[in-house]
Amino acid sequence: MKLPTTLMKQKREKMLKGLMTSTNLVTRTVAQVAIVAMAGTVGVTVASTAASANLDAVATNTTPQTIQSGTLSLITAANAGSSGFTSTVSSMAPGDTLNYAVGVTTGTMAAQNFYLSINDTATASTLLTTSATKGLTVTVVQCSVAWAMPAGTCSGTTTATTALNTTVSSINTTTGGGAELTMFTGSVPASTTTYLKFTLTLPSSIAETVTNGTLPGGTIQGLTASINWKIRTTQRNASVTNG
Repeated sequence: MKLPTTLMKQKREKMLKGLMTSTNLVTRTVAQVAIVAMAGTVGVTVASTAASANLDAVATNTTPQTIQSGTLSLITAANAGSSGFTSTVSSMAPGDTLNYAVGVTTGTMAAQNFYLSINDTATASTLLTTSATKGLTVTVVQCSVAWAMPAGTCSGTTTATTALNTTVSSINTTTGGGAELTMFTGSVPASTTTYLKFTLTLPSSIAETVTNGTLPGGTIQGLTASINWKIRTTQRNASVTNG
């Protein structure tokens, strides 16, 4: 049985009025916001779940790979029976020589070439290390085994270096006038010792006359040098290792 049109209209107006009251409006709005928020959360959850569902795979070596870098270094030490670089001589006369032997040990990296220079640490450099005609000369010879000192003999094989009667003034870098000397070129194996004998000589060609106790000008007499020897090497050529 249908309600009269007037009665139905009155009922609808009553319902609409109820919904439009302030309390019902807040309730309706909160419900709508909750529904929208829930829809957004569901969307995010679905997206996250989809991303984490990708396949993944990993492979790794079970034994760690060992990589070590080498050490390029030089250490000098006196041969048995020699004072090495601490050797001294006093009252040296023209023609006198001073022999001493040192071992030069490389580090765990192979090297190449040996270079030689000096530094005169005396308060002021003298003709001993600055004169090309009156100053000291040096000769360096290599032995395959340690030099027998103090005899200065080699029971193995000797190899000459380019330091042969070299004027110390030419490798004296103290005043900037000297230059580093390449003693020898070639490979220097890792963790090995190169045995070198140094011979310092005051040239026998020096001639001076002292008159009534007065030294001549430019004399080589009564002078002092304090020499630091510098031996340098460089790393071997770079290599490629195929494992």
